[in-house]
Amino acid sequence: ATYVVGRQSAQWGLGLVYNSGEGLWDRNTYVRDGITMKIKFGNFHAAPYYAILNSGTTLTRATKATEYGTTLTYDNPERDLTLGLVYGKREHDAFSDGTKTDINNTGTAHTWGKSEIKITDIYFKKTMGRFNLGVEVPMLSGEMGYLYSDGTLVKYSAKAIVGESSYKFNDNWKIALNGGTVSGDAGTKSNFKAMFLNPNYQFANILFRYNLYAISNPSTYSIWDSYVTNTQFVKAQVAYTGEKWDTTAALIYAVANEAAKGGGADAYNHTNNKLFASNVAQSDKMGTEFDLNLNFRWNADVEVGANFGYLFTGDYWAYTNDVSKPNQAKDTWLLQARTGISF
Repeated sequence: ATYVVGRQSAQWGLGLVYNSGEGLWDRNTYVRDGITMKIKFGNFHAAPYYAILNSGTTLTRATKATEYGTTLTYDNPERDLTLGLVYGKREHDAFSDGTKTDINNTGTAHTWGKSEIKITDIYFKKTMGRFNLGVEVPMLSGEMGYLYSDGTLVKYSAKAIVGESSYKFNDNWKIALNGGTVSGDAGTKSNFKAMFLNPNYQFANILFRYNLYAISNPSTYSIWDSYVTNTQFVKAQVAYTGEKWDTTAALIYAVANEAAKGGGADAYNHTNNKLFASNVAQSDKMGTEFDLNLNFRWNADVEVGANFGYLFTGDYWAYTNDVSKPNQAKDTWLLQARTGISF
């Protein structure tokens, strides 16, 4: 086996949960401190791991947080087939700083205590001539302790199913069709079902790309602290790759899995992670977005790009929870210039 000891990143599948951030425009990386043993038997690969997470200002057992599990992969280059599984568990002891929340929107964060979350993440990839298909299905389950501070243990059950497919006509032209569903939470206090994908995994230039709370309150929020969650989406894309220029055009449509029901029912805000009583029913239409991306490879190390996005904003984002003050969502557009250097 090959042993990896110390601080290390992790990557798995499409990068929905474990994402090492190796893309030029990625801003985050999944990091853990521990040991990983990489074993290979022909086309089979195994990588059991154990890590100690950042759990607070002390090293006592009461604040300890650990993560352990293994990856199992079958990789057959002759058949262009990859099939794999991650099975692991993350445990936080009763006073870990990593388990604080103000989900009840009281103004004071509380520690919800001991939690045990299991992950089962299935990955499949197949290439058939010019056609490529990749599917990842992460599933989370377990207990989140006293999440709502009501003395009742809260069950956690969340999942996502995302597929990416493409067909390459020649060396220049390619079409792609991606889509999936990411679970959301309905606001009931008996369990918690919201799934938040790694912030590196994004499918649009505007939708889920930025945390708009940070525009008016940058001292509290980061504009990059945004995750794909509570949605069903489909994305059709066409791409041209030239000697120096790359061009991509895409059309995205998204709806919410969970929306406020009104009538005083509990609901969950997936952007600020707060519960609230919904007075008005909320639309599930997130919108339709058109994206156009241009990228110029100046040389082997430098890339210059421009991105354009136009979102026909859905009424999901216009929600105010006030029957006397209905809101109308305006269309949103984005124009971005960027430069990247690879080392």
